[in-house]
Amino acid sequence: MKKINLVLFALFVINTGFSQTVNSEKPVASNEFKHALGGAAGFTTGYGLSYRYDFGKYMLQAAFAPYVTEPKTRISAGLTFMFRLVNDKKTSLFLYQANHYMYYKYDDFNYYGPSETIIDEYVNNGIGIGYEIRWDRVSLNFMTGYAAYRNFSEFNMTGELAIFYRF
Repeated sequence: MKKINLVLFALFVINTGFSQTVNSEKPVASNEFKHALGGAAGFTTGYGLSYRYDFGKYMLQAAFAPYVTEPKTRISAGLTFMFRLVNDKKTSLFLYQANHYMYYKYDDFNYYGPSETIIDEYVNNGIGIGYEIRWDRVSLNFMTGYAAYRNFSEFNMTGELAIFYRF
């Protein structure tokens, strides 16, 4: 009986030893995580809380930031489409097309109280190239390109930035 217990114990120890992973710091594949949550700041991608979904070669990013007080309302909503050109374990290079809707509403006050309500809404659009750096579950994105501001009335360069936690 002692020999059977000893053999079972030895098999348990051997099995437990072989079931452990040898390299606990395995590299994370870039497409292992489909979802990402973080913050974005850009003239054409929008700013605020941001969500990104990874389709593999394509990515879709949405950003939203509402700011509402008694005299002011400001809403930023962005939607960006991305196409990966190069994808490594730690970096990727991509093209992007961004759309950013801005809405401002505020009351202009004079001595007697609110005199008028001013509403300003417009769309910024952008196209360009981006670079993503990944550290396991965190990614940092830099984007630059050309932008059409205020419903295509102004044209200039743009810069965009985002940080995400991937899951």
